[in-house]
Amino acid sequence: MDLSTPATKSDIAETRADLLHDIVETRAELVQVKADLLQNLADARADILKWTIGVIVAAVAISTVIVIGAMLALIRVVGHQ
Repeated sequence: MDLSTPATKSDIAETRADLLHDIVETRAELVQVKADLLQNLADARADILKWTIGVIVAAVAISTVIVIGAMLALIRVVGHQ
């Protein structure tokens, strides 16, 4: 493009059309990125929930085993006296 000559209406219209096209593409990309981020967030929440439930179940199981073990030990100690 020669900068020594003034822009014509067609040059301005072409530039405007190019800019509008770029804006539409950028908006579409942003919508896709937002959807991807929301999906990743939902996946992360699901993973955190699974881990939390797993840890709670493991803690309950360990506590149950400890309580039963303590009761059996107490029965042995009390039963021998």
